[in-house]
Amino acid sequence: MKVHSERGEWCSCRSSVWRNMKPLVDDWDPLGLLALGAPDDEYDCLTSFLTDYMEQNENWEVSQLKSELEQFVEVHFGIGPSMMKADRRALWHSQFTAFSSKLWMLRDSLYSLAKTQTEESPRLDQGSSS
Repeated sequence: MKVHSERGEWCSCRSSVWRNMKPLVDDWDPLGLLALGAPDDEYDCLTSFLTDYMEQNENWEVSQLKSELEQFVEVHFGIGPSMMKADRRALWHSQFTAFSSKLWMLRDSLYSLAKTQTEESPRLDQGSSS
């Protein structure tokens, strides 16, 4: 299966990075849409964005990813901190910082998967108790 990326290209949903990124994004559920019953593919565009980002930017910082991620979500989904009250905006920023930090901690594993790009690559969340 392939999905359309924001750059106008097609991203393989079978790439090892994408397959490992999807459960991370879906578990995060940044807008609470999956919890409200949205389709399973609701965040596939975000998964593709993050997969592309990880594959193209080996030397990134948490603050850089957080900024890019916030901008993507605001443009793509039409909701973001620019339209929020201060308390909600602070919560938004902390949630995006936490998720960006999580990806930063997993980056070496994700880069390793990107280099192998095999269908047999195990998912990062297999065997974990979280």
